[in-house]
Amino acid sequence: MTNNTAVQVPGSRDPAAQSRPPLPMFYQRPSPLDRSRHQTARLRAPSDVDFAALANSLPVMVEEFTLAARDFPILFTDGPVCMAIALLGLRQNQNLFLAERDGKLAWRTECYIPAYVRRYPLVLMETDKPGEFTVCIDEAAEFPEGPAIFESGEMSKAGQEALEFCRAYQNQIVNTQAFGAALQDNGLLDRYNAEIKLESGETFNLTGFLAVNPAKFDALSDEVYLEFRRKGWIGLIHAHIASALNWQRLMALTTLA
Repeated sequence: MTNNTAVQVPGSRDPAAQSRPPLPMFYQRPSPLDRSRHQTARLRAPSDVDFAALANSLPVMVEEFTLAARDFPILFTDGPVCMAIALLGLRQNQNLFLAERDGKLAWRTECYIPAYVRRYPLVLMETDKPGEFTVCIDEAAEFPEGPAIFESGEMSKAGQEALEFCRAYQNQIVNTQAFGAALQDNGLLDRYNAEIKLESGETFNLTGFLAVNPAKFDALSDEVYLEFRRKGWIGLIHAHIASALNWQRLMALTTLA
């Protein structure tokens, strides 16, 4: 059996959404956070991650590279905006880093949980005014065991911390896009197709992703190398290249799934 898996930026898969900006993955009904409308809303409890079960890839920010590179291959998307992603599974709609524990799906205890998961159900979304964002909550999310966002009509401590996390995450998106653009502008990214064959005979053809070419990185001019070093990007490139070791881990998890 051959499976063709296209690596792409997580977003809405609803064909009806093609005429409007795609919703971020997981978010079905994002609405501006309002203390009256959402007075009983709750945040995600640490154990609530089953909503990520169908995500075979997720964005990772540059601040996460060191931790994410221990567990997942880090790739870059081949599109108008070059974003870094962690590959979580070889099959479509399969996250190999969730496992059943105590009767429910949980993230594997020894593995890093991407900030994209931890941010949910809040998100900063751009308003009609370019460059202006508002905090939204996915009204389709239900986390009865999570901490309350509001208490007695005021933002709770947990709510305040979640909002700060959301704002910090948005800044990380900007930094990560700048990093990806610099890799592209300096010709360091190559397009790759990966064919992976398991002992069972099942074959996976992965397409649509970019990765740093180590030879091109080694040939980087001193001027550009020093600029990358000043920006803290050299370590990120090394982490990305080292993360390729996790392809073997994905293959082993796929065999067990």
